[in-house]
Amino acid sequence: MFLDLASGLPIIKSGRVRALAVGSQARAAAMPDVPTLAELGVKNAEVYALQGVLGPAGLPAPVVTRLNQN
Repeated sequence: MFLDLASGLPIIKSGRVRALAVGSQARAAAMPDVPTLAELGVKNAEVYALQGVLGPAGLPAPVVTRLNQN
């Protein structure tokens, strides 16, 4: 299972789970002892966390515009 760092780091630091690898090209600064997938022999693999917002059909245009702003 892969989690984004913001969600996974507290669980990892608590000792409830152990990080086996990170899915980025470089090691995570927050977990420098955790190898990358490439370092473990899994070549050409990167894992990204995506987030999105869902709304009901017919969402008012001003709300859609607001949600699409950076």
